[in-house]
Amino acid sequence: MFRPTASTYVARSLGSALLAVGASCADLPERSESELLGRDQALVSITPLTAPPSYQGTLTGANCGSQQYPTKGFRPTNVANGKKYPLFLYFVGTITGSGAEDGYDSDAPNAVTEAMAQREYVALSVKYDAGLDVAPNQILTKAACLFDPNRADSLIATACASPYVNCELGVVTWGHSQGGVLAALAASYDARVRAAWTTGVGQTPESRPYTITLNLPSSRLRIVNGENDTGSNNRAALNEITGKNCQTGLNCLDPADNNAGWYLVAANQLQQNPADHCWFFRDNGLFPCSGPVSLEPNWENGSLPFSLSSNADWLKTAGLGTPISRKLAFDFKGFGGGWPTALTGQYPAGTVDWGTASNFTAFDNGTTRHAFIGPAAYDLEARGTFTLWGPQGRTLTTVTAFNSDVFVDAFVSFKVTKTNGEDVTRTFGPIPRQEERPLALNIPNAKSVEITSSRGARVQFRRFEVDGPAAKKL
Repeated sequence: MFRPTASTYVARSLGSALLAVGASCADLPERSESELLGRDQALVSITPLTAPPSYQGTLTGANCGSQQYPTKGFRPTNVANGKKYPLFLYFVGTITGSGAEDGYDSDAPNAVTEAMAQREYVALSVKYDAGLDVAPNQILTKAACLFDPNRADSLIATACASPYVNCELGVVTWGHSQGGVLAALAASYDARVRAAWTTGVGQTPESRPYTITLNLPSSRLRIVNGENDTGSNNRAALNEITGKNCQTGLNCLDPADNNAGWYLVAANQLQQNPADHCWFFRDNGLFPCSGPVSLEPNWENGSLPFSLSSNADWLKTAGLGTPISRKLAFDFKGFGGGWPTALTGQYPAGTVDWGTASNFTAFDNGTTRHAFIGPAAYDLEARGTFTLWGPQGRTLTTVTAFNSDVFVDAFVSFKVTKTNGEDVTRTFGPIPRQEERPLALNIPNAKSVEITSSRGARVQFRRFEVDGPAAKKL
C-alpha cells in the first residue's frame, strides 16, 4: 500500500512482494558492524562522473523507450591503465509533489553514491519512472527497462557499457520503498547482479499488491527498516523475505549467513527521526517522508549496523563474492510472434515473469494452447508447443516437469536455441501420470527454448534452473 506525501522525493511504502528463501536464524545479539564484517574497509578518492549514462525507460509504467532518463554519480579517481570497476545502482522511492522529479539528485542518493564510489564501485543514482504506477505489470515493465541486458537501451546495458565500468566484476543495488523492490528485482534479470541492500520494504502478505519471486539467495539480501514504519516492520514478513526466523528483537543480521538478513532501527537510536518509513533523514515534522529534509546524523555519519558506512561496507563485501548460481524464470515472448488480443494491454510483450499472473489462457493463431500460470511460482501448465526467451547466454541446467494429468503419460521435447544460433534438442518421457521429474538439459549459452508437450497430457513446468556465469579473473 502507498501513502504518498504532498511533496517528497521518497514516498510511502510499496507493498514489496518478495520471495521466501530457506534459511533460519535465532534472535541475534546486537553487534557493531566491524564485528559483523570482521574487517575494516579501505576508502579511495573519488571523482564526479562528467558524462554519466542515460537510458530509455517507461512513462507511467508502460512501454520501454517512452522516456529517456539520466543518471548521476561518482567513480574512483584511479582509472590509470584502463582500470575499471564493478557497478552500483541506487533507486529512490516513489515520487510525488512539485520538484520531486529531482529526487535522484538529492542528499541521500548523493551520500550513498559517494560512499559506494569510495569503496571502489562506479556508483550511479538513477532517475526512473517513480510515480504511483505500481500494478504488477507496471513494476515488471519498469524492471525490464532498467535491468534487461538484452535491451540495448536499458539502464543495465548502457551503464555496463560506460567508461570505467566492468559489470563482469559484479553489480550491486540499493533502493528505498518502490526503489527497493526494483533494486531487489535486478538479480532476476541479470546474473551479474550479486547483492541488494533495501529499505522501506517488507509488508505483510495480505498488504502486498502482488507477489514477485526474487532470485537473490538469503546471503545476498539485507533489509533495514524503521521500527515504527507500520508498512514494513512486520517480523514475520521480514523473516519470509530474507529466510530468517527472528521472532523478537530488532537485529536479525546473521553472521552465519554473510551478515545478511534484516534490521529494525529503533527510535532511540536516531537523533532526528521517529524511525518511520524514511528513517534515514529528518522530515518537516508534518508527516513521514515530507520535505525539505536533512539526513539523519546517526545514519550519515554513524557506525551502527543501520548506518550508511556499515551497509556500504556490507554491500561491497557481498558484491565481491562469487557470481550467483540461481533459479531464474524465463519470460513469455509471443505465441506465434506476438501477444494475442486477449492479453494486449495487460502484459507488455516480453515482460511477464512466472508467478505474477494467474490462470490466463494464451492463444496461438486462434488455437487454445492451454498455457497459463499455475498457482505456484515457476509453474506453467501447457499443452502443445510454445516458446520462452531468456535468460541470454547462461546454462539451462534442469527443468522440473509434473504430469498433472490423471489419464495419460507425458512426453516432453525441448529445442534450445543457443546464442550462436545452434539448436539442441532433448526429449524426455514417458513421465507417468501425477509424477514430478527433474529433466536434466545442461545446455550452455541458452537464448530461447521451444517446448512441446504431448497434447493428450497436461504438464506443469515447475521450475527452470539456470546457472550464472563463472567468475573471471581480469
